[in-house]
Amino acid sequence: MAITLKVLPWLYRSKTNAEGKTPIYLRMTCGNMRVEVATGYFIKESEWNTRSHTVNSKAPQARQINEHLQALRSKAFQLYNQLVAQEKPFTLAVIKNKLTGKDKNQTTLLNAIQYHNELVKKGIGRNYAIGTYKGYLWFTDKIKSFLMYQYKRSDILLAELNHRFLTEFEHYLYHHLNNQVNTVQKNITQLRKIINLCIDLDWLDKMPFKRIKARPYTPKRDYLTKEELETIQNIEISNKRLCTIRDKFIFQCYTGVAFIDLNNLTASNVVKGIDGEDWLILNRQKTKSRSTVPLLPIPKALINKYRDETRETLFPICSNQKFNCYLKEISLLLKINKRITTHTGRRTFATSVTLSNGVPIETVSRMLGHCDLKTTAIYAKVVDTKVSKDMERLKHELDGTDIKKARNGSS
Repeated sequence: MAITLKVLPWLYRSKTNAEGKTPIYLRMTCGNMRVEVATGYFIKESEWNTRSHTVNSKAPQARQINEHLQALRSKAFQLYNQLVAQEKPFTLAVIKNKLTGKDKNQTTLLNAIQYHNELVKKGIGRNYAIGTYKGYLWFTDKIKSFLMYQYKRSDILLAELNHRFLTEFEHYLYHHLNNQVNTVQKNITQLRKIINLCIDLDWLDKMPFKRIKARPYTPKRDYLTKEELETIQNIEISNKRLCTIRDKFIFQCYTGVAFIDLNNLTASNVVKGIDGEDWLILNRQKTKSRSTVPLLPIPKALINKYRDETRETLFPICSNQKFNCYLKEISLLLKINKRITTHTGRRTFATSVTLSNGVPIETVSRMLGHCDLKTTAIYAKVVDTKVSKDMERLKHELDGTDIKKARNGSS
């Protein structure tokens, strides 16, 4: 059964003024949506006909008020029918704003996104990274393409947003752009952030979406085992380009440095630590948090190998895209059936190099530059060999203490 619009004039009795007059409102309902519109007229309660929802004919200005109420009702139905015929997503707030003339200067979604993006752009280098800004630019392009694909429009008023818009946008991301779950949920989170900004700026009265909640999942994150890491380290690579990429990746595996920070490393990041040995100390570009990593022999040897007085950075710089592309070549060359990327090196450090060798997760978190142990836990998957070693040690301790005590007590 089709949902239709209902428009009913009524007295807003709780707003009766000091003169004893009550304002006349127009209540519009459609399904579970409802809004009230002030007509600007006040009458005494005794002048109102509750059956016909009109002003009694003997009341002052009765004809004028009733004609105005009828005109508002007719216009409301006309606007509703237009929106339904155009198959545009809308709320009753859209009709209300058109009735009251407030829709002429209303903010659109793309205007709101542009305003938000400018704030992010101004914060680059302080509270935002350049990657965050680029992410919102990609999100903007998706919104533009969605509006044209779904509604054949270049923009949409904020007042027109409803849960149907969110549902169709999510469906578009999954089935038209073929985005993965975490990409879609990231876009939904970005939309929610911008809508919340609109509410804070009084561009919207309330959240137009129901149950807008990101539901990311934790995908399988590959890391290299000790044997795979040794294989990559020891293989002879004649191609100078691939050899450089391999060495930078190995450096990541033994330091946990993220790709962007790896590109930015200079000699000033290598300092003497509290133990008198060489440490790698830096502030991560992504989070601005401090990362401190005592340098093991292998990364120290790589720094010396690529030492170049004419270059400011410790290693030659390349783009993230090329780095991952070359790593794919290396994995195919070694026949390693894993998706190896720059993140793999960071996870390998957290898992195979540190945690598997008994380094506490708190220490690993400090070296990775994490602000929360929960973040470290995502990278630091405890491998089966570590579990086996821990349980073997536990069994040994039980054999030497508790079991003997139990035997002595039973004899």
